[in-house]
Amino acid sequence: MSKLNELNCSVFTKNTGFNACYLDWKLFKGAFIYQSPRTFSAAELANLETTLQDDAFSDVKSTRAYPIHNFVALTDNTEDVIIQTFDYGAKAIVRDGDYDWTFEFQDGGACLTRSGRTLNGKQYMLFYDSENKILGQDLNGQFSTIPLQFLYFKPFKSATGSAAASYGMRAVFNARYGNEDSAVVKSDFDLSEITGLQDIVLEKNGFNHNTGMLNVSIVTDCGASDLYGQYSAKFTVGLWNASNTQTGAPITITSVTPIAGTSSFNVQLLHSDPDWPADGTISVGLAVPSLLTAAGIAGYEAVVLEVDVSGS
Repeated sequence: MSKLNELNCSVFTKNTGFNACYLDWKLFKGAFIYQSPRTFSAAELANLETTLQDDAFSDVKSTRAYPIHNFVALTDNTEDVIIQTFDYGAKAIVRDGDYDWTFEFQDGGACLTRSGRTLNGKQYMLFYDSENKILGQDLNGQFSTIPLQFLYFKPFKSATGSAAASYGMRAVFNARYGNEDSAVVKSDFDLSEITGLQDIVLEKNGFNHNTGMLNVSIVTDCGASDLYGQYSAKFTVGLWNASNTQTGAPITITSVTPIAGTSSFNVQLLHSDPDWPADGTISVGLAVPSLLTAAGIAGYEAVVLEVDVSGS
């Protein structure tokens, strides 16, 4: 019930006592990046390893977790508290300074930096320390990701005679998410074992405009490691897809044949398909990560190949 001129000025104050078991953050060793807010249920936290790995392998990029592991250094540029000094000399606290952390990593090097820079912007994160404690946000009593003011993967710095090449990312967020609105989850497993998806690319070796025969190799985007030797028998026709890039209409793939001599695949596109473009491109790709995993090809997502059929 509201009353005229009545203000509720009460403040919930917590006590300062503690026992031998208290929270003490150690070196932050890694993080999980999300492109949208993520709140975890009690059931998900109870099975955290599966939850995080499923997030990292999600078919939907907007809800996917992007793990970054093995930080080797932290530069803490957190602001001091912002204080105003009045004309008569009195001081007042305006606000806490923002957390401003720059983490350096070596694993992944320039490949990770290149990929990470596609995530630059207002993202959401969880940080974890060397004891596998995860720092998140307490959102109405639930464990949730921390909203960042911005995430920024820095351009790499070149190696010198006295230092290795430097790769890093910078995260800035409101101080309350590390303090009064913080939440912690202690995992019982090594968080660095959560693996992220790798991009794989379909490299066009040849295309016959008259027959629709496309020859491609499948390699990792970083390092160009050939997947033929390990997975040639698993990339069956059901894992491939093609479409008219201009209309989005599917184009039939009639067969996929591994070619051992060249470590490549012959992908037969149906040239007589009614949606075959008279002029333009065909998009050729692979199934979503969950279907690749089900087929025994875990941890990958394919980049779509655009095949030019102009003048065919």
